[in-house]
Amino acid sequence: MNKWLALLLLPTVLFLSGWETGEDYTIDQVSARAQVLPDGDMYVEELFTYTFDGSYSGTKRYLQEEGHNGIEFFEAYVAPNNQPLGRFSHEGLQPLKVEYNADDYTFYIYNAAYSATKQVYYRYRVDQAASKYVRTGELDWQFFTGNERPLANVTLDIILPRAFNKDQIHVFLQDRRGGQITNTSGTTIQYKNAELAVEGTAELRLLFPSEFLTEAPTKSRAVRIEQILQEEQQREMRFAARPARLALAEQLIVGLLVLLLIGIAAYISPAAKLIGWVRRKEITPEQLENTDPVLISYIYRKGRMKKHDFIAGVFALHRKGYIRIYEETPQKRFLDDPAAPDTVLRFVFTGDRSQLSDAELHLMKWLFRRPARGEPAFTLDAIAGPTKTEQRYGARANYYYKKLTAFEERFRVWLSLLQASEPFASLLGEYTPMKRLVRPLMAMHYVVLLYLYYADVMKWQALAITASVLGILALWAGYKYRRKRYTVLFLVFCFIFGAQPASDGASGGYLVTVLLSFLFLWAIPRTRVTREAAQLRYAIASWRRRLKRGEDYVAADTARLERAMACALVLNVGGSFIKSITPRGSESGMDTYPSALLRPAAVQAILYTQSSLAVSVKSSSSGSSGDSGSYSSSDSCAADSSGGGDGGGGGD
Repeated sequence: MNKWLALLLLPTVLFLSGWETGEDYTIDQVSARAQVLPDGDMYVEELFTYTFDGSYSGTKRYLQEEGHNGIEFFEAYVAPNNQPLGRFSHEGLQPLKVEYNADDYTFYIYNAAYSATKQVYYRYRVDQAASKYVRTGELDWQFFTGNERPLANVTLDIILPRAFNKDQIHVFLQDRRGGQITNTSGTTIQYKNAELAVEGTAELRLLFPSEFLTEAPTKSRAVRIEQILQEEQQREMRFAARPARLALAEQLIVGLLVLLLIGIAAYISPAAKLIGWVRRKEITPEQLENTDPVLISYIYRKGRMKKHDFIAGVFALHRKGYIRIYEETPQKRFLDDPAAPDTVLRFVFTGDRSQLSDAELHLMKWLFRRPARGEPAFTLDAIAGPTKTEQRYGARANYYYKKLTAFEERFRVWLSLLQASEPFASLLGEYTPMKRLVRPLMAMHYVVLLYLYYADVMKWQALAITASVLGILALWAGYKYRRKRYTVLFLVFCFIFGAQPASDGASGGYLVTVLLSFLFLWAIPRTRVTREAAQLRYAIASWRRRLKRGEDYVAADTARLERAMACALVLNVGGSFIKSITPRGSESGMDTYPSALLRPAAVQAILYTQSSLAVSVKSSSSGSSGDSGSYSSSDSCAADSSGGGDGGGGGD
């Protein structure tokens, strides 16, 4: 398991280490001689031919960490020119500096190169690579694995301690990349491969007479040759069936691709959105100005309102005549902070409670407090988060963070009441087919990928790891199907595991299905949007851009300006709107407007409060000192991701 995970992480580790600074390199030829010694050790000589493009610090050599008692030594030398392996000795060669990293089982060889072809000679000894049992000797080894580039023109000679007859040995090769045993005679078994994959997919298992290992200790564990032969024969049968099974895997992948393309086509441009976009101009700005501000905010944010959107509910009550708005001097905590506004708004409830809906009644009870004398009221500074000055004092800041937590809880109750009432419930809602789409998608990926592992004759260990990891992620993502991030995590691991099989056609096709699955997941809406809601939302998005520019309202009357100002604040363009409608050089004159909502100082107070409420309670309570107390005259809440900029609301 450690080896498999190390291979997955190896490219990342090497990249982060900064070992290579060049653009690219290739391994053009590899020659190796592995001599099995009488004591069970294995002495290996290798000659690698590299071609570097750019500047490189050196080379690397990964050796498997399993199946032996350790690497007794590892040395690297500058190879002599035009000398084949076996025709020279290490004596007299220029040694190279070598460092070993136990974390990734890799030897780092310092051999700087710049756009050149170089040969490096490695030699090392592996302690107890071969095992001696009562009836047989065994060598089970992957000679080339964990590479960063494919190995071209590979030749490996395994030399046994004694000459053998062919009926004395059994050679089992697992190679999904076309390598073959080309010679078994004398003392040598020869393996060749024109191109060995990056993963090093060739594994060789060799059985030979135990008397060849005259100096090796005999292991007490009983090993039956018949059992080994049966196991290897079963694996050979799997390899024989590999082409047909991979062909079936490719058919499954093509089927999954077709389903994904159909799904993407169906969801990328649903009819409701298209019709809504075409008919958006049927809703005029005058109609939008007279629309409930809560509905404006709810549709624009696709029902996912944020806690600073409470102001829409307040403006809706004001529009019905249930609230009066006044300017007043803020509390001392605002006056002591230079970033806080110098004026705030007081909202006084003067309406009849019996005329309120459930959501409106909850908002009124939540925000408004009845003083000893007078009508229920609240001020913006009473609900705002901590100022910058207060953030420097933990106890005082935490007091307001706790108030923010309570505020958010009551806001969620208000939002749930809205979602259950009309017209909100009929226009938007949860997209219920999400569960019926996400869970089958993960199930298909799970089945196809595991079958691909099985068809490609991956090790059972790799199959078990993949099945376990993806199974856990699939169960969790299926349970949390409403949160796309968990399905995305599942697909990320599918992509990682899907890159492991040696079959380029099947593996590459599967990776394409994963990428299309990301697109399909993005296309699935989290919210059910009716034609009417889509039309209204596109109309609101277009109107929002016009509100930000403000040119349509320069000469408007006070009543129309007040309605537009409320909606601009709800849509996070209040600062831009007040700037646009204020003639240059007459800012002070705007402060004499009969409506408090049209006075720049009052607008700044609302923006400041919205900004302070937009703070994440979790991050703040953990000690963050973010700009919860900051505000800007140009839309302090515009950074809210649900707004999506001037072009419309947030995405799915």
